[in-house]
Amino acid sequence: MRIIFTILILSCYLSDAYAVSDVESRRIEEEKRLNLKQTEAQFRDEPQAPLSGRADSTQVYLESLSIKRVATHEDAARVLSILMGKEEEWPDFQARRMSFQKDGLLTDRKADNFAEEIPLRRGFFAQMLFKSLGLKGGLTLRVVGPFERYALAELVHENIMIAGSTREWMSGRELVYTFVQAVEFISKYKIAP
Repeated sequence: MRIIFTILILSCYLSDAYAVSDVESRRIEEEKRLNLKQTEAQFRDEPQAPLSGRADSTQVYLESLSIKRVATHEDAARVLSILMGKEEEWPDFQARRMSFQKDGLLTDRKADNFAEEIPLRRGFFAQMLFKSLGLKGGLTLRVVGPFERYALAELVHENIMIAGSTREWMSGRELVYTFVQAVEFISKYKIAP
């Protein structure tokens, strides 16, 4: 019994010797926080010069889109028109909207809510992108149709989109990432959107 008591007292004494007070641990954490450098991605205020010497409108647009906190339906329409190679055919938002509706990318109900400044939801864009790429999907998609969550799941499976809720808003950076992944997917499988 004495041995256990002695070991207990000794362990308490040693732990107090190495323990750091709350004030000291807070000071250490504050020093670490102050030493962190601001990253370019977090604090980039304006678009940088184009990556190549050629500054075409698509590249400039995608660079400016990449710093937007929340993408809009207008951004989605422009990205899809670039992806489909019809940016010149569809010069403005209304022309894109009418073409999407005619091509079956937008249902009549969704076309009524497809306005320029509305924040873009991930599921909404996934459904449009899925249809524009002409993907077939698995059994569920073939049976029930390309609902938002199934379209998103298929695009995540193909590594085109980032996983997440269909109700979350997409950032401009995520929209650009999805665009790049879709272009790579198209070139890899040689499909025409």
